[in-house]
Amino acid sequence: MRKLYCLLILLTSVQGSSAQDPHFSQFYASPTMLNPALTGAGLCGGRVALNYRNQWPSIPNNYKTFAAAYDQYAPRVNSGFGIQMAQDIAGDGLLTTRQVGVSYAYRVPLGKKWNMQFAMQGTWIQRSLDFSRLYFADQIVAQKGFILTTSELLPNESINFPSLSSGAVVFSEKFFAGFSAHHMNQPYQSFYGNSGPGTTLPTRFTLHGGLKLGGSKRNVQESWTFSPNILLMLQGAFTEMNLGFYASKNGFTGGLWFRQSGATSDALILLAGYTWTNFRMGYSYDATVSSARLVARSSHEISLAYTFCSSPKQGRKPKGDICPSF
Repeated sequence: MRKLYCLLILLTSVQGSSAQDPHFSQFYASPTMLNPALTGAGLCGGRVALNYRNQWPSIPNNYKTFAAAYDQYAPRVNSGFGIQMAQDIAGDGLLTTRQVGVSYAYRVPLGKKWNMQFAMQGTWIQRSLDFSRLYFADQIVAQKGFILTTSELLPNESINFPSLSSGAVVFSEKFFAGFSAHHMNQPYQSFYGNSGPGTTLPTRFTLHGGLKLGGSKRNVQESWTFSPNILLMLQGAFTEMNLGFYASKNGFTGGLWFRQSGATSDALILLAGYTWTNFRMGYSYDATVSSARLVARSSHEISLAYTFCSSPKQGRKPKGDICPSF
């Protein structure tokens, strides 16, 4: 009964999140998934990023998300190019979502200190459901359990569909603000192949911004910087607000965020990261503060990234570097 009670609390606390896409708490460690317009932003060459999220490991068959991405800025054509792959596993493989996407961003200089980037992104999404792990009422034999073959008409085990996204971001060395819209075509995602209410993937709108305070022009790495940020998401009936900041010095970065999901206080996010030469790594811990904390106490996330310049002539980042790294 205690397990059933905890499960009911968990389901109640997330009842409005059925339309929500998987996303990371280290928002800017997977920039092309957050906003296609961040493709190639702040780079003098290329960037490889890896992300892993383990959500609510205290419950059985929890959620696990993996992502890998590569993006590069090409100054000769004022363009950024990127490719990203992700896999989200729910129910220990019961429901799996895989996606592969490509993005293109074009940069427009706005004077000496400001830039704007516009981007488009195309993604191919596959979702699969393992029906062999589902049980139905007509399989039950009294005192023997689930031993019969079901007569239920099962739908397709996997579905595939394209998704189109776009975004824009304006930035300087001290400020940035961006907007993105994912799944603009609202593709059908029904395993039965039908249409109607609830069968399409709602468009996800994201608004984000921040600024960077402090930092010495002579030695940015050794001076303190403080960067307050805000990030808002809307997808169908699901809304999310994130407020927080990053503080950095000598390559070390610390962060604290608060996440509000709809009318519910969701989680506190604590982050620690370190950057040396061209490598960056980060770890974040989501502490659940809603009623779901009785069973889903925390989430963990790890990110790794490597950046490089394409040629010796591109030995520094272009003016208008994007503020956050996580």
